[in-house]
Amino acid sequence: CGDNLTWTFNESTDTLTISGTGDMYDYQGNTAPWQDYKPSIKKVVISDGITSIGESAFTACKNLESVTIGNDVTEIGLNAFNSCENLKTVVLGDSVETIGEQAFFYCESLTSIDIPDSVTAIGNSAFSWCDNLTSVVIPNSVTSIGARAFWSCDSLTIYCEAASKPSGWNSNWNYSNRPIVWGYNNVTS
Repeated sequence: CGDNLTWTFNESTDTLTISGTGDMYDYQGNTAPWQDYKPSIKKVVISDGITSIGESAFTACKNLESVTIGNDVTEIGLNAFNSCENLKTVVLGDSVETIGEQAFFYCESLTSIDIPDSVTAIGNSAFSWCDNLTSVVIPNSVTSIGARAFWSCDSLTIYCEAASKPSGWNSNWNYSNRPIVWGYNNVTS
């Protein structure tokens, strides 16, 4: 699954764990080595030491409910968790810089996501069709957001730390015209 990576599936906990150091391979279609386990996977753990999540690595893991991404991951690839329709919880490590195109597309059970201050780019349609996503805070660190990043997230309110739309954000980033709170500050006293 990567030059210096290994994967294990624990059948008693339905947990797929990726361990090692370095980048994960990219996958097309149904080529991930854990393909046969996809119907059983409920939890994915990307351990510290992994630096990227490959394209389409977990696409259509229909029963996946929880993802924990380690603190060394800097990039979540194109379609990485696309169509994981039962995904409810995602914990992003504090080194993620890029959330790829359609990374969480059609994760309709996802209700919220905490985007860490390390993130600088959110790809086209990254969270499109996350029907139950109700809130997201976009930190000041995000300098680029692609088209339709939150398209058809009909319950979503977007909280932006920036006072106004940064110039690097696509003009159609909020294509569904969801409510936005600009200048949001999550600090409580």
